[in-house]
Amino acid sequence: MSCVLAMFYRPGSAPITQSFFDELESLLAVLSTISTPCAITSDLNLCLDRPEDLSCQQLVALLEAFGMQQYVNQPTHDRSGVLDVVIMCTDLQPIKSTPRYWTSASPTIDLYGGSSIQ
Repeated sequence: MSCVLAMFYRPGSAPITQSFFDELESLLAVLSTISTPCAITSDLNLCLDRPEDLSCQQLVALLEAFGMQQYVNQPTHDRSGVLDVVIMCTDLQPIKSTPRYWTSASPTIDLYGGSSIQ
């Protein structure tokens, strides 16, 4: 099984701006034109465990508009919070997700069909 894997980093020290969402939308638009299943892994430094946060709501709405979903649902930071993500198009569905606190390690996601992305 092959897939396109995109990775990016948003510094936690930088404010979350509309420009960030515009650039992410551009990336999602490109990925949506590719027939190969795709996944995005990122250190967003955006607390996704706060559904009342407007930035979180904007991200979720953007992903839904492109038929994508964020699958990490456990804290990825040593002080709690879901800051790191694995986002996949609907063609790929994880069967097991084992997030760890990010230091030098990365999350492991087992994909449908027995493939694994680390």
